[in-house]
Amino acid sequence: MNGIDGVVSRVCAVLESFRRKEEQVSFNELAKRAGLARSTTHRLLADLVECGYVEKLGRGYYRLGVKMWELGCRAISALPVDEVARPHLQWLAQVTEETVFLAVLQGRNVLYVSRFIGPMTVSVNIALGQTSPAFCTATGKAMLAFSPPAVVDAALEPPLEALTPKTTTDPTAIRAALDAIIASGVAVNFGEATPDVTSIAVPILDHTGYATASIGVVAPEYRFTHDSIDKVKHTLQKVGPEMSAALGCTEFAERPASKES
Repeated sequence: MNGIDGVVSRVCAVLESFRRKEEQVSFNELAKRAGLARSTTHRLLADLVECGYVEKLGRGYYRLGVKMWELGCRAISALPVDEVARPHLQWLAQVTEETVFLAVLQGRNVLYVSRFIGPMTVSVNIALGQTSPAFCTATGKAMLAFSPPAVVDAALEPPLEALTPKTTTDPTAIRAALDAIIASGVAVNFGEATPDVTSIAVPILDHTGYATASIGVVAPEYRFTHDSIDKVKHTLQKVGPEMSAALGCTEFAERPASKES
C-alpha cells in the first residue's frame, strides 16, 4: 500500500505487536512480529514514542504508553452498557420466557435501568428506576462479588435490614456467599428481597475487570425448578462473559470479596 493508508497500516502493525501481559518487548521482536524492515520499525517507534503512545525503555525495549491506555478507555466508555446489553436482554427473555433486567450499582443499592418481560402470563414486575439493597439481591451480589473492596465494604456496612424472613443480614455470611459467586460466576437469590421470588444474575465487567452492571432473570419461586435454575444459570454463564468482552474486559481484576474488612 502507498500513501497514508500504507503508513497507518504499518503503525497498526507495530502497535498490534504488543501482546497482553507483556511488560516490555524488544525492538527486534517488534520488527519481527510487525513484518517490517528494521529501519521502518525504528522510524515508526520513534514517532509513537514522541507522541506518547509508546514508551522507550532501556536496552532497546519498548512498552505501550499511557496515551494508548487513555485512548482505549475513551473507546470503551463510548459503549453504553445498556446499548450492549439490550439485544442480550431481549434474547434471554425469549429463551427463558421470564422477565430479564439490567441493573447497575447506585451507592448501596441496585438500580434497574432496562428490562424485557417474558411471555408468561404471571410474571414478576420490576419497575424501571426501582432500587433495592445490593446485599440481598442476585443482581447486587453478582456485582459486589466483582467490585473493589471499598464498594463491598460500603454495601455491607451494618445495620443491614431484613426485607423477608429469608434475608441474610450477617456481613460474614454474605461475604461467604460472594466467594461462591466468584467461583461460579453466577448469583442465585431465593426470596431474600421479595417473598416467593427467585432471581438469577451474572455480572457484566468492563475494561477495569470490575462489575459495571449485572443482568438478571426473575420468576415466581414455584416456576423455578432445580432443572430450570440450572438451565438459566448455564445460559447466563455464557452471556455474561460475552457482554463483558464487548465492554473491553479481558481478565478479571483482583477479586476482593473473600477479604474481610
